[in-house]
Amino acid sequence: MIAQGALLLVVGLAAAALAPPARAAGFITRRGATLWDGAKAYRAAGVNAYWLGLDENVGGVHFPTKFRIAGGLATVAGWLGPGATVRSQTLGVSTGGALSFEPRLNVFNDTNLWAADWAIAEAERLGLRLIVPLTDNGKHFAGGKRDFCAWCGLPDLRDDDPLFYTNECVVAAFKAYVQRRLNHVNPFTGRAAKDEPSIAVWETGNELNATAAWTGSIAAFIKTIDSNHLVMDGTYGVRPSHLGLDDVDVYTDHY
Repeated sequence: MIAQGALLLVVGLAAAALAPPARAAGFITRRGATLWDGAKAYRAAGVNAYWLGLDENVGGVHFPTKFRIAGGLATVAGWLGPGATVRSQTLGVSTGGALSFEPRLNVFNDTNLWAADWAIAEAERLGLRLIVPLTDNGKHFAGGKRDFCAWCGLPDLRDDDPLFYTNECVVAAFKAYVQRRLNHVNPFTGRAAKDEPSIAVWETGNELNATAAWTGSIAAFIKTIDSNHLVMDGTYGVRPSHLGLDDVDVYTDHY
């Protein structure tokens, strides 16, 4: 049962007729328990291409080439047509490494988002929609919650450790990251991330063990910066205690 009109969304694969590319126009919106792409109901069908911003499949960890990004997204658009959805962790997760948007606490390198920026621009050109997680629960090669904890002097945490959600230093550091990521200007589109129409949903994280209080706080914080986009609860599994959160638009589970 979904409370407060939010939608339970499971992203999966589906067949669709081939269609020519068409630019994403306008933002995905929610009215009650339905998501809308303009005048059409929005149904997320597509793929999980986690490597669009940073790739671990090319003999180490490197930025993917424009050719690889464009080819991957064109394959999705050609198979499923405009309106298909791509979820990609590395478009939003970029912390703790030399190739990261935030390699060290409060040190930001906008040029390290060039691949993510290119992917966002290509997604718009092809009429695709993006789901973008903002951190990761585990030891992900692109970064995750352990980076914020380490920067605040906390020990290496278990995946289910609650300190990421309760420590004041960590929460402040994550919010600072989110604010910078949403305000980052894409040189290929000339827009801040918060104004990109190809982005359908910001996801609070990937497979988090989040509390309802933290999820509600982060969702509300995102919407103080970005009034255009929906917010997805990135908790692993749909938890009843989260279903009444006013600023969460979408819930998801992984299978």
